[in-house]
Parts: sequence; C-alpha cells; structure tokens
Amino acid sequence: MVAVEELFAEVVAEITHNPLIFAAEVAQFLILVFALRLLAKRILGPMLERRRQQVLDDLAEADRADERVAEAHKEAKRIVAEANQQAQERIREAKEGAAAEFEQAVAAVGEEAANVVKQARQTLEQEETEAVSSVHTKLVDLVTVATRNVLDEALSEQERRDLVEKSVLSSLEELEDVAIAE
Repeated sequence: MVAVEELFAEVVAEITHNPLIFAAEVAQFLILVFALRLLAKRILGPMLERRRQQVLDDLAEADRADERVAEAHKEAKRIVAEANQQAQERIREAKEGAAAEFEQAVAAVGEEAANVVKQARQTLEQEETEAVSSVHTKLVDLVTVATRNVLDEALSEQERRDLVEKSVLSSLEELEDVAIAE
C-alpha cells in the first residue's frame, strides 16, 4: 500500500511540476486512442462485420437444418405409419383371400363328395337291378327246368300244356309286377 501511495505522490508531483508536458501526453494519448479507434473501425470493423454475418448465416443455416431434420422426422413417421397401414391392409386382404379360398375348397370338396355319393348310389342301384334281374332269370330257368322234369314224369301231354300255359301266364304277371315296382 505504501508503494501505491508513493507512486501516486510522484505522479501528482510530475503533473504539477510540468503541466504542459502532462497536457501534451494526455493529448497524445487521446490522439492515439482516436487513431486506434479509427484504425480498428476501418480494419477490424469489416472483419468483425464479416465474422458477425458469417455467424448469423451459420445460425440461420443451422435453423434451416433443424427445420429440415424436423421435416425429415415427420416424413419418416408418416412413411412408417403409411407402411404399417398398408401392411395391415395386405394382411387383412390375405386373410380374407385365404378364408375365401378355404370356403371354395370346402365347397368343392363337399360337391365332389356329393358327386361320389351320387355315383355310388347309381352304381349300387344299377348293380341291384342287375342282380335282381339275374336272380329272376335264374329262378325262371330253374322253375322251368323243374317244371319240365315234373311234367315229363307225372303228367300227360294235355296236362303239361295246361300247366305250361298257367306257368307262363303267372311268370308274365310277376314280371309286370316287378317292372311296375321298379
């Protein structure tokens, strides 16, 4: 603290001892400050202004980049949502198509089964008719043979004719009944 007081006392003594030199030094200092200020404005001013403008441009570009990023995020979300919606739609369509194909396949199988059953019934009816006809024919043949044998042994010629006539008429009536029943 003593050193500062001594320095202050020396400065006051110098100012009071040569006030003109002090005034000249103050004027030089002011001119130097003014010159430096002018020089700084002329040289540093444009540089600082360019730097300030570059910083402002960089900030504006950063803002635009942020906006583009935000838009890109929105677009990405929209695309993902649209893709999800399309995927759900395709899944729904695939399920509906599979269900329709399943129903068609079931209907086709049912129709095929009905056709097979129908054909089986027709075949069964035809075979039954053929079997009845065959049995009927064999029965008629057997009855005829048996009747002929009996007639040949026991009956006279006139009795045989009467018996054959009755048998033929009876067989014809039975055939008509069978034909009507079918």
